[in-house]
Amino acid sequence: GPIFWIPILDISWNVILLVKLSKLFDMKVLVCLHPKNYSVRNYFNNFEISNKPTIDTIPSSEIIVFSLSSAVLAGVMYKKKILNIKSNFLGDYLGNISVKYVNSLNFLSHNIDDEFLLSKEDCLKKMKTSLKSYDTFISKRLNCDGNNISTKKIIEKIKENFF
Repeated sequence: GPIFWIPILDISWNVILLVKLSKLFDMKVLVCLHPKNYSVRNYFNNFEISNKPTIDTIPSSEIIVFSLSSAVLAGVMYKKKILNIKSNFLGDYLGNISVKYVNSLNFLSHNIDDEFLLSKEDCLKKMKTSLKSYDTFISKRLNCDGNNISTKKIIEKIKENFF
C-alpha cells in the first residue's frame, strides 16, 4: 500500500506535516527512523513505525518524504514520488546538501518552518514532473558507465584487479 518514509528533523513539525500529508493524500504513514533515532519513537505514536531497514521499505512506498538521506537515491531508482523537507535548523552545510538533491532531481521541496499550503493536485503535478529527471540522473550519476549501477561496477573492478 501507499507509504510515506521520513527521517527526523524538528520532531514536532514533522508530526504536524505528516498528519497533513496523510489527510491530503488519504494514505497511511510509515515512519522509518534512523537506528540512532529510536529514542524518539514515542513522538510518532500515531503512526506505524517500520522495523525494516529504510531501503527495504522504499519499494512499497507511494510517496517518499525525506530531509537528508542518501537512501532517497533508492527512491529515485524505484521511480517514486518524492517530497523534500528542509528547515533553517539544518544549517548551511546540511541545507546545501539537501538543495543539491532538490536541484539535481527537481524535487518538490517544502520548508517545514513555513505552513504547508500546497494542494494535492499541485503536489502530484510537481512530483510527476520531477520523475522526468530521474532517468538522466540515474544514467549520469548512479550508473557510472551508463549500463551498470556503481556498486556492480565496483565489484567488477575489484575482481579484475585483485582476483
